[in-house]
Amino acid sequence: MESEALDKLEGLSQVVENVSFLTWDLVGIVGIFVAILIYSYTAGKEESIPMMVAGYAAGFVFTFSSHFSMITDRFSGEPWMVSGIALFVLFAAFFWIIKTNSFFEPYVVPTGYEIATFTVGVVGLLIAVGLTAVPDDLAATLSPIVRTGFMSEIATTVWALVPVGTWIILRGDD
Repeated sequence: MESEALDKLEGLSQVVENVSFLTWDLVGIVGIFVAILIYSYTAGKEESIPMMVAGYAAGFVFTFSSHFSMITDRFSGEPWMVSGIALFVLFAAFFWIIKTNSFFEPYVVPTGYEIATFTVGVVGLLIAVGLTAVPDDLAATLSPIVRTGFMSEIATTVWALVPVGTWIILRGDD
């Protein structure tokens, strides 16, 4: 009986060693991807295109608006955290405005794997834009996978092009 328990503990320790690359930041990013994918396949099935446009609009305002920092400077807390919350609020506001406006109707509704492709692209874009607000000392604590996959110049360029590229390549149901 004790040998069975030891075998189970050894098996568990091997599993832990095999997933040791899963750092807190990578688990958080994967969690965000999974949560938004679940939303996209359930309640947000027809909202992929407005989500993409809202992601680009929020990223643009967040990155290029000099007045945006005047707003975030008024709030207390870590600047990178306030900026992350502000990016989410911008995205939610743009998404709500675009979704309730009839400008995009009728728009292309993606189906099947197209939903996942659009969603992954938009979430990657928002994470890449959001990580631009992270200070260098905090960025140094992030895992190499996150820094390479979302914070490098090549990764930022790829994430900026993936949503619109998939929109061009994958047409969805008209």
